[in-house]
Amino acid sequence: MLHLCAATVLAAALFSAGCSTTAKPELPQTTPDGRTAVYAAKTDHSVANDPKLKDKAWQNAPVYHLTRPMEWKSYYSDLSQEEMAKYGDSVKTLEDATLQLLYDDDNLYLGFKLEDHNIVASGEKDQQAHFVLGDVVEVFIKPDFADYYWEIYSTPKEHKTAYEFTGRRKDAPGNDKLQLDFSVASAVDGSLNDPASIDNGWSTVVTLPFKSLAKYDGKFEGNADWTLLIGRYNYLDGNYAKEELSAFPQITAVDFHALPEYAAIIFLPEEK
Repeated sequence: MLHLCAATVLAAALFSAGCSTTAKPELPQTTPDGRTAVYAAKTDHSVANDPKLKDKAWQNAPVYHLTRPMEWKSYYSDLSQEEMAKYGDSVKTLEDATLQLLYDDDNLYLGFKLEDHNIVASGEKDQQAHFVLGDVVEVFIKPDFADYYWEIYSTPKEHKTAYEFTGRRKDAPGNDKLQLDFSVASAVDGSLNDPASIDNGWSTVVTLPFKSLAKYDGKFEGNADWTLLIGRYNYLDGNYAKEELSAFPQITAVDFHALPEYAAIIFLPEEK
């Protein structure tokens, strides 16, 4: 078994402090150094093939909602006032999206439920720039102890992409080839690429093997703290001039590569 991150010790302490048999204590929303905290619950089995998030293990995982960046209006600055009014005036998205995290001895699982009344995906293969081809969720994951990080996509069609960067969005060699061993499983509640239909949404699970994430340093343990940002491109219907962008954690500007604003992943101990 891999020893998953020093934050596990912190989480165990948080879980046991003041714990009763009738209720779980509320998990802190931030870490001692001020980062947003995102918690992964332990599962004793794989959920890689559960795109609808029906497995009971998900019930133990906290639910996080994606929101627009605080300065989201700058992204729509080229729109007319009439067009802009359609998006409202809030950081709350027009269509909701949630994130949950699970892990077992071998993998980190990210489960998403995405409300979407117009599901579109025109990409036809893996390792395309799917964020310009339709609806997509993006997983940005970075170790605090190193410069590299990944930008990972999942689409309603179960296509996947992984770009590897060193530094801040500096292309690593070979980004035209899949750089990470991972899987996606998606389910669509509605139809794809049919503007005449009203869809309910789609869901997806991204499975990241620890051995793949730790390919450079050979470990995913000790003080190897990992950080995370989730981004969503939601292509709305023809009444909206631009796709809606949202993220978790909430970020200041429309920039999914704002590395200092990434959330710290905390692995909760297995419930007894």
